[in-house]
Amino acid sequence: MAEAVKTRGRNQSGRLLLEEMFQAPVYDQYASSEGAPIVTECECGKMHLRPEMGIIETDVFGEALVTSFTTHGTPLIRYRIGDRMTISEAMCPCGRQDTIIESIDGRQMNYVETPEGYKVFEGDLTAAVGVLPNSIIQIQVLQHKIDEIEMLYVKDETRFEPEHEVALQKEVERLFTSRMKVLLRDVKSIKKEKNGKVRVVKRLYT
Repeated sequence: MAEAVKTRGRNQSGRLLLEEMFQAPVYDQYASSEGAPIVTECECGKMHLRPEMGIIETDVFGEALVTSFTTHGTPLIRYRIGDRMTISEAMCPCGRQDTIIESIDGRQMNYVETPEGYKVFEGDLTAAVGVLPNSIIQIQVLQHKIDEIEMLYVKDETRFEPEHEVALQKEVERLFTSRMKVLLRDVKSIKKEKNGKVRVVKRLYT
């Protein structure tokens, strides 16, 4: 039984728990509520576009453009769904010829703006947690000023060690220049939005 997860690789501890419970491999998949083509993970860990469902392209900024073969009432042709992706031209060892989606990088609007004027997207920020041994359950990045962010994190009480915060601080700071002040704060929980989801990045300044 597979667990559908929109962004692969960010909840490895959840995957391991499901595999242990069901005694079966767990694979990621990607889809969107607009009827975008489905992307599924193969046994080699690569995400493959299912071409029978539609086509995914990206523009020069990495924003996904989807053409769906399954939406008939309102056709979607090169429709911008707001997600960013990286498409690979590599071949997969599994032998499938389908397009490989190298990474799903988060929402186009979910980014931190830097003092230098460039953007650090959600996918890069959440990937920073990957340096730790599954000791952080959830994060949220709040940008209070153009030159200051605060990362809230919910730790796994059984796995988290004090040095993990130091490692995470360094990994997040690596995404920015010295002009960006990075603060980390340990919290018990992160508040959900009205839609029941947690926004990973919130820009709070005007």
